[in-house]
Amino acid sequence: MSPRPEPPPPYLTVVVPSRNDDHGGGMTERMVACVHGLLDQARRHRLRGELVLVEWNPPEGRPPLASVFDWSRAEGFEARVVTVPPELHRRFAHSDKVNVHVLAAWNVGIRRARGEFVLCTSADVLLSDELARFLASEKLEPDAMYHIDRTNVAPEVARGAATEDRLRACAENVLGVDEPIRNEFPPGLGIPDLHLSAPGDFALLSRTRWHALGGYPEFDTLGIGVDILFCYLAHHEGAREVVLRPPMRLYHIDHSRNWGSSRHAVERVLYEGLRLKERVPRSVRRAFAPLLLRLFPRRKSRWEALGIPGLRFSDVEDYVVDLYRGRNRIPPNGPDWGFAADTLPEAWLSASGRSSSGS
Repeated sequence: MSPRPEPPPPYLTVVVPSRNDDHGGGMTERMVACVHGLLDQARRHRLRGELVLVEWNPPEGRPPLASVFDWSRAEGFEARVVTVPPELHRRFAHSDKVNVHVLAAWNVGIRRARGEFVLCTSADVLLSDELARFLASEKLEPDAMYHIDRTNVAPEVARGAATEDRLRACAENVLGVDEPIRNEFPPGLGIPDLHLSAPGDFALLSRTRWHALGGYPEFDTLGIGVDILFCYLAHHEGAREVVLRPPMRLYHIDHSRNWGSSRHAVERVLYEGLRLKERVPRSVRRAFAPLLLRLFPRRKSRWEALGIPGLRFSDVEDYVVDLYRGRNRIPPNGPDWGFAADTLPEAWLSASGRSSSGS
């Protein structure tokens, strides 16, 4: 008897990092909406893919992340949970203060992805049916880096009884669309004006290109701004930007969070809200930034109060300018990025609700 043929590899791997601690308030509800929505749409649109949930640093005394979801929805769409135990989490700086290193968690999923293309996203988003249908059409291009504007929707959309109800509620409860971040770079360096609207919530490239780039740079624990930095790094290394337009939409279930530093917040208000980037030269803005911070003091963020450093928008700009000048200062990941040298627990989940463990 001939051996049973191996099933074809999935076309798309979707990587979602999280943990079962309801972080941010209401996260469990948003996660369920996200995962169930993806599984329902994969079945409806015949999306040939897999979901890789990266359970990072599971909290003690809580059920495993897999127990939160209804896996009977996973018909024809593979799903597994890869667990990063606390002892590996503690290898990173500030591990006692930050429960999830999101960039490293995405890298764990990228490193173990089987799909031809890999989408890194968050646990609180929903795809419009038009976007899911496009992904299922298998028309992605291997040299492309796909971006999409993030549409923020009211938190109550997560409470819908079914995916169709949630998507209908998304369309009816739009809070706004994140405008692309405007950067100002010196002319003549070939730095593009990339269309970056919360790129960390939707980063889609071929698995080959993800590996060639070594995943997300992991040098910044918070990761704020590193998603932007990664996009310029990918472009510099040959990735071609493709922007997905409406009616394709990425819905982000809104939640209040004080995540930025005071300097980060001031820069965002001045640079984007008042559009000073269009009116004041970069050198002048930087010279007056310390004075503006003294004149307009802001309450420290939770991260600043804990003594955790993070990138500023101006730091990201400096890294990008040096990159295109031929002086790449972005700290590279080691060859074992994504814990490639470590055997991590994996649970493969099926529509029957049963799971099988592996490594």
